[in-house]
Amino acid sequence: MILNPFFSVIVPIYNKEPYVKRAINSILNQSFKNYEIIIVCDPSTDNSNLEVEKFSNLPNLSILYRKERGPGGYASRNLGIRNSKSNWIAFLDADDEWYPNHLQKTYDLIKSYSNANFITSAWHLKFGDKLLLDPFSNKEKHTNALFLTFEDYLYNSLKSYRPNNTNSVVFKKSLVSDSGFFPEGKTNRSGDLYAWVINIQKAGGIYRSPHIGSVTYRDSLNMTSKTEIPSIELNHYMVKEVSIRASKKEQFLIKKYANRLIKRAFFESKKFNVQLTESLIKSFYWSNDFSFCLFWSFISFFPNELINFLRKAKSNLKT
Repeated sequence: MILNPFFSVIVPIYNKEPYVKRAINSILNQSFKNYEIIIVCDPSTDNSNLEVEKFSNLPNLSILYRKERGPGGYASRNLGIRNSKSNWIAFLDADDEWYPNHLQKTYDLIKSYSNANFITSAWHLKFGDKLLLDPFSNKEKHTNALFLTFEDYLYNSLKSYRPNNTNSVVFKKSLVSDSGFFPEGKTNRSGDLYAWVINIQKAGGIYRSPHIGSVTYRDSLNMTSKTEIPSIELNHYMVKEVSIRASKKEQFLIKKYANRLIKRAFFESKKFNVQLTESLIKSFYWSNDFSFCLFWSFISFFPNELINFLRKAKSNLKT
């Protein structure tokens, strides 16, 4: 048992049987060894828990079991954080993996920047046989660590160049509030996007290492993004919470970013034929984003069948 681990690595698991071994082994293969692993098992309907139990004799691994499934893994990650021993928290999704030098490179950056509270790195996206670099890294092509202010983070996220994902994030436990790091119970999806915004603002910015730390598999079975619907209301919570401490420029950017997430949530709901009480007209932040709000409010009145047809046509054009 490691009494004072430098990192606490939290892995939520629900119906990930084919990938559990790969994910856990990618942690065990890290060149940096001072860490604990906390596996949080929701009640899977496959043999995920049996796969986890094969590693139960490891001295630096703890297994926690939950009686009810928590959408998006948010409750599982919050539980893992509450049971962690380290001052630094890292996540790995059970259907993804880390490269062997991820924790070492992250540790090196932490030691180089004593004021760092929130750290991320580059990652690969894997679609079948295709291995792609994340959009931010493709844009910046940086070879040294970058510091991004909260305003920088919002600007890049607004342009679809978000500089982090779940597997790349490492942060100080002191950022976590009493209610948890993730918005437990508030949404089935996109709670990670909310968490990044809220906690990067608290952290005073984000440090980004140029190393490629992980692989996100986009063709995994039982991906939450394929089955869950994001919440419109969560974005209103996000804007209210951020605006209390935000500059005028940050308030402007967070509302524009929220509009993109609101649009996404609305049309995802229509895709699954879910009846919404909120309209885009009432949900949008119209100030300084009028043309975007007007266009998508107009599109929102189209029949579901036509919207789904246009979505499929757009997807086919990309491929």
